Amino acid sequence: MDKVREIRLVGWKRIAKQLSCSERTARRWEREEALPVHRQKHAARSTVYAHAAELEAWLDSRAETKPVERHSAKKRSFPLWVFAAAAVMISLTGIAFLKAGNSFAPTTASASQDPVAVDLYERGRSLWLERGKEPNIRAIKLLEKAVKRDENYAVAWEALGSAWLTLPTYSSDANAQNAFNEALFASNRAIELDPSLTEARSVMASLAQLRGDWLAAQKIFEAAHQQDPRNPMIILWLAEHYRDLGYLKQYRAQLRAANELAPNSPPILMALAMGEQIEADPRGGLEQLLYLWEDVGLQTPTIWFGIWHIYVRLEDYDAADRWIDASPAPMQPELLHSFLDAKRLNNPDASQQLSSNILIAYKSGFPGWFAYTLLDHLGAHEVALDIAENEAKTGHFELSIVLFDPMFPAGRQTEKFERVVKELGFVEHWKERGPPDFCDATPKAPVCMNLRAAMQ
Repeated sequence: MDKVREIRLVGWKRIAKQLSCSERTARRWEREEALPVHRQKHAARSTVYAHAAELEAWLDSRAETKPVERHSAKKRSFPLWVFAAAAVMISLTGIAFLKAGNSFAPTTASASQDPVAVDLYERGRSLWLERGKEPNIRAIKLLEKAVKRDENYAVAWEALGSAWLTLPTYSSDANAQNAFNEALFASNRAIELDPSLTEARSVMASLAQLRGDWLAAQKIFEAAHQQDPRNPMIILWLAEHYRDLGYLKQYRAQLRAANELAPNSPPILMALAMGEQIEADPRGGLEQLLYLWEDVGLQTPTIWFGIWHIYVRLEDYDAADRWIDASPAPMQPELLHSFLDAKRLNNPDASQQLSSNILIAYKSGFPGWFAYTLLDHLGAHEVALDIAENEAKTGHFELSIVLFDPMFPAGRQTEKFERVVKELGFVEHWKERGPPDFCDATPKAPVCMNLRAAMQ
């Protein structure tokens, strides 16, 4: 018998949790929609129970319609580089999860008077908050049904935009270009219906980042924060934005503010822990990431990389070797084992050969941000910048805790680094909002000197 089929959920509380709904909703679904619930009869009263697989099959049977087609005239196309880099960018920053932390209560203008549409929205929203490929796909289907029933249902459009944005994170089969176009369409529709919606604005800001328009993204985040200053997720979004631009002090300050408002939020705890991996002593970050991985069950590529990277920084190469097998995504284990061997030997010749192998692996599809990280650790910053420059020409390069890692300042003191950040659109942002933090430590870096001259 299938192991999933054997999972027996006893009581309405466990059944509702499996369905990501309230107990009241689960009871109504049994009464009105034939939810497969069983009862074990006893002398005093019966015990209600359900099988997990039967519940999943029931949910699937109610989410089989294809997403609603859009009018192409209302879509906006993105450059191809957006879609090639988006999966890496989103999985690394945790945007799929970071932007899913809070469920926003609908305002009167955002709500629907159609109870079926409301039910579809609530079920879709709950599924999306579960994270993962299947919940995300099912969430889109339910939310598409909700907006089809009520075309003016603003929060359903908002939730649909978020679900489309995160789909490529979980599904390698998803057409990223279509997903981001749909996210843009849905979020724009939500804001048209209710300009006060903050989550829809965060999606728009994320899409602006993917286009390289960092000033526009920051203005969107700041407007959302001004509108809802005590929303921890908005503060977290802004923190991640600062991090990606090299404002690490502001990043940490924003994270602390978000943590004060939501001290037990997994996405905020993850961001805090990931930030600690570039501290002088990252052990606290390691402990927190292992807690999220093992106890919370948040086994994402982001957290896997954070744990592995901290082991490397602590020079615990044996632990890093063992951790490679836990990777939730294929990351060329032989290359990583060779990297750890080179670190153990501390042999310049071995490191030089490995640098060449990393470059070959990159040309064969190994992620640019990961290759850059390995090369930094090997002291091969020139080769690392060759990769960054190549990635930047395509339009995007994941910079989180990579280009701005305080442990490796050499690359930032080169003209090649300045070309990379110009290509990415960072320099325009820095001219208006001030230089990044690394300019305090390396004031003679070409980009820092040119920024000071431009701002005088």
